[in-house]
Amino acid sequence: MALWGLTDALASAPKWLTPTFTFDAAGVVTAGDTDTIELASHGIKDLDQVTLVNGAGGNLATAGVYVASVSATGVIKLYTGANLGVARTNAIASDDTGRVDLTVQGTGHSLQVTPSDVYFADSTECQIEANRAKGFHVPGWYRYSTGTRGSVTRHDVELLCAVSVGGSAVGDTGDTGVDGPDDTALADS
Repeated sequence: MALWGLTDALASAPKWLTPTFTFDAAGVVTAGDTDTIELASHGIKDLDQVTLVNGAGGNLATAGVYVASVSATGVIKLYTGANLGVARTNAIASDDTGRVDLTVQGTGHSLQVTPSDVYFADSTECQIEANRAKGFHVPGWYRYSTGTRGSVTRHDVELLCAVSVGGSAVGDTGDTGVDGPDDTALADS
């Protein structure tokens, strides 16, 4: 199994950044007042963005992207909101607001860490001056964030894994991205 793929999608992202944890609901999920998931040695960190995929025999909750609140003992609660920023605020508060209602049914459910700062840049995107100015110079997987200090915009770019792939291996405008379209970080043309 490859450690990364050559397309801009969660399934192709570097595996060490996007681990997947598969579980059956019975004995792991507590529904009702607490709505918790207790997985042994899961490695999900507090406030990680995670993708829930339901398995067979019933839905744990609506499949989608959530923010995980992880206690000191490793117990997970999933939070949602109008957007992921609101979900993160709800998770920090760690009360009932935005907490996802879970059911104890089904098998083969999975939680996958879904970083919001990981992008794939193909060879075409790396030739675009706007991307080069941000630090995307060679095709591959990058960790990228931006912010401002005073009036100066700062681009933090880390090449995680360089790959040899042409521009035709991925889509154009509206690339899937790890957690949504990457067009706000990478220009397509």
